[in-house]
Amino acid sequence: MNINWNDSFQVRNIISDYSLRLLAINSINSNYFGIQKVFKELQIICNELNFCYDIQADGLVMRISNNPLNFHRSCKLALVCHIDTVDYDKLKWKYNPLGEISNGRIYGRGIIDDKGALVLALLSAKAYENVFHKPWIIIVGSSEEGIWIDMEKYNLENHPLPDYATTLDGDGVQFGSRGYSDIEFKFTPKPFNGAFIERIDLPGSAINIVPGFAKATLSDGNIISKIGKACHSSIPHNGKNALTLLVQELYVIFKNQFPTFLQLMNDIQDCTLSNFEVIDTINQINGISVLPTSVCPTTCKIENGLLTVNLNFRISICTKESDFLDLISNLSNRYNANIRIIKLTMPNFINPTSPMIMSQLKAYEKVLGRKAIATIAPGIGYNAAFKAKYGCNIFGPRFAVCDDEEDLCHCNDESRSIDDLLKFYKMLCTFMKDFLT
Repeated sequence: MNINWNDSFQVRNIISDYSLRLLAINSINSNYFGIQKVFKELQIICNELNFCYDIQADGLVMRISNNPLNFHRSCKLALVCHIDTVDYDKLKWKYNPLGEISNGRIYGRGIIDDKGALVLALLSAKAYENVFHKPWIIIVGSSEEGIWIDMEKYNLENHPLPDYATTLDGDGVQFGSRGYSDIEFKFTPKPFNGAFIERIDLPGSAINIVPGFAKATLSDGNIISKIGKACHSSIPHNGKNALTLLVQELYVIFKNQFPTFLQLMNDIQDCTLSNFEVIDTINQINGISVLPTSVCPTTCKIENGLLTVNLNFRISICTKESDFLDLISNLSNRYNANIRIIKLTMPNFINPTSPMIMSQLKAYEKVLGRKAIATIAPGIGYNAAFKAKYGCNIFGPRFAVCDDEEDLCHCNDESRSIDDLLKFYKMLCTFMKDFLT
């Protein structure tokens, strides 16, 4: 491929071309045929770049490098991306969800998360492959937006571990991410006289979303509803929990019918564990402040008279698994609830002063002209799924929240400006040149 990698015009064109080719294929999570089509197109792109590749984990993971020996030895660096996306409703998009360029922006499901990042990884690796002295590899997964069976299978195959890995699926330089847990709490009603709640509905609710609408149907036929503001449960303070509002609206009935549930909801109104036993005994790692554990009620129903609510926890990196499990047991006893652990993934992070983090921070400052600090991602990251000797962190493709536009990841008309894609390409090139030479 005859490209001048220092010519921004040429690089912009190839970023646009490769991005549109991958965006054109519908590969929402669990769409096996769409995912395989993307892998096929990716193989064609690898041939154009003169890269080698192979397929692992029963067809769910693709590995890419410039030397086939890198598939059989420990590399200095692994770049981790994914090709699956969340779903979309075409009727709610002004632009083509399968790729369109308008006003200097590339629109399409996955341009931010994570097909655009994959394109930038490929091009950055190609631009300076002749100056890299240490081996590298790109790992492409296909189940990041759902259950991480791709990485589970890949890890079971016992491939050589890279020294360091970084997932290109976040904001700026992030040295790790909080853990994730869904705990189901089930409450038995207390007998009482008077109208009671027969049914609770949270239309459009999900275990990782702050509910934006909640409705209760009472035994006397009345229907009470509350409107909140939906948002991702990793940042519950950015939303307004409609279930919490509904509970407060029907305070007396809940106090009579499900008193311990009401007590629980009162204790977590601020989405923190301030009213519980403190499990976050440390709030800094090497002098860097870290996010505390948060908890958010996300789904709720009444079935066969029993009330079930899902509590979505985002677990601080300072928390030990044994302490978290002890907390859940204590909560069960305190609120007289039966519990079931639906999912538990503990936090994952690397030393924020490690050589890789320092190299990424230098690259960030060189390209944007602004100093950055390494932070912790508020949500769970794919970095928790991939194993490396010294850990896996998160690097872009967005900039730090304070240095960037509104995050359109997963939104209708998901898009990214070509200028910003080019900036992260330069950032990734700078990092890889520094880290691999």
